[in-house]
Amino acid sequence: MKIGGLVENSDLTMYQIISIKDEPGAAAKILKLFAQEKISLQYITESNIPGDTAVMSLCVDAEQAERIDQLIAQYDQIKKQIKITKIANVSVIGIYGPHFRDKPILATMFCKILGDAGINILGLSSSISSISGVIVSKQLHHAKNALLEEFELP
Repeated sequence: MKIGGLVENSDLTMYQIISIKDEPGAAAKILKLFAQEKISLQYITESNIPGDTAVMSLCVDAEQAERIDQLIAQYDQIKKQIKITKIANVSVIGIYGPHFRDKPILATMFCKILGDAGINILGLSSSISSISGVIVSKQLHHAKNALLEEFELP
């Protein structure tokens, strides 16, 4: 099946922020910390889970991880309210359009191809024109090859 292209971003660290109180503006409070420090986010997802809480996953350039760890350590109040897990050495790989929204099978194929290749997706996000997954960096080359066996680039 023909797609518009493949995107990859490596040398990332993923932070999963668990037990955020799910209320208006909660995501902005978390994201503000990164913005104030001029830390670019390479990947963001957030979802509500039962119990009026939310989970947010973020990926940043690995070189920013030490700075983020320092920020987290400075905000004792944040550490008491939420749980943060850190996964180093991750990458984002994705496929994009054209007309991605008109081909709902692409998301299924993307996940199935990676699963069949033994690659666990740590995070998944989509937009009107793409789908991206966070995977362990050591599997990036394998993931790219598996996707290119099934998808045709222009």
